[in-house]
Amino acid sequence: SRVFGPETTQKDFFDETSLGLVRDFVDGQNCLVFTYGVTNSGKTYTIQGTAKDGGVLPRTLDVLFNSIQGREYNRMDLKP
Repeated sequence: SRVFGPETTQKDFFDETSLGLVRDFVDGQNCLVFTYGVTNSGKTYTIQGTAKDGGVLPRTLDVLFNSIQGREYNRMDLKP
């Protein structure tokens, strides 16, 4: 558990809180990111970021799609 100050960059926050989870997810682990806080505390900003400085979600998708590039899943046991 850690408190991040207002000077924390989106990249630093992602690298320290979510990058390991994304890598675990690619390796088959179940993962969850949960935001909680009062109105206007920065949840949406942290998850979405801005057009020039993406938050957790765009950075997660970037790592995820770059990690699975070239991988194939040949079994037919996926369920919604």
